[in-house]
Amino acid sequence: IDLQIQVRGVRVELGEIEAQLIQLEGVNKAVVSLISQVPGENLQQEGLVAYLHTDNDIDSQELRRRLAVKLPEAMVPKIFQAVESLPVTANGKIDRKNLPPIVLPDAADTYVGPETQTEEKLVGIWQQVLGLDKISTRDDFFALGGHSLLATKVHNRLRDTFMLEIPLRTLFEVTTIKELAGVVQALTTPSDEGGEAMSDMDEGGFDEGSF
Repeated sequence: IDLQIQVRGVRVELGEIEAQLIQLEGVNKAVVSLISQVPGENLQQEGLVAYLHTDNDIDSQELRRRLAVKLPEAMVPKIFQAVESLPVTANGKIDRKNLPPIVLPDAADTYVGPETQTEEKLVGIWQQVLGLDKISTRDDFFALGGHSLLATKVHNRLRDTFMLEIPLRTLFEVTTIKELAGVVQALTTPSDEGGEAMSDMDEGGFDEGSF
């Protein structure tokens, strides 16, 4: 299997990603593979998946942040899959053709809806940029198919919607709506209604046309 692949036009060396993963604390073994269709509702594009044997539970967001410091965005896996073991060939090498299937959490169990007007507006931005219908405030932007070009679009819409200039790099460090809402609210004045609870919203609800 060719360990040099193309991801969104960028030449990627899978071995380099695996080497960086192995250096992370708690990671014992790592195999990275390219799949043509990332599983899950609305996730239809190719992406990198990292299969990891670790000492502790996997924190995908933390792993992604730590890798982003060392690797280009195109080389950071979209999904981190915990495995108890990795398949091997008769020669004792990793059998990349028989890696286990991707297992994602049940969306019904993981969905968390917006609780503030700020979160509601951010959900609307992500829905338009990512082309998705249902987004949890706990979902990771990059696991949903986000990449640097889409992050730039989100950055521009944040500026237009909240009249704030948030550094683009923040979107690579704060990757969920819940976290991003905290950043937005910290930069707004106490009187800004964006941080008020949705229960205080007008009966007309959220105005999607504001985007």
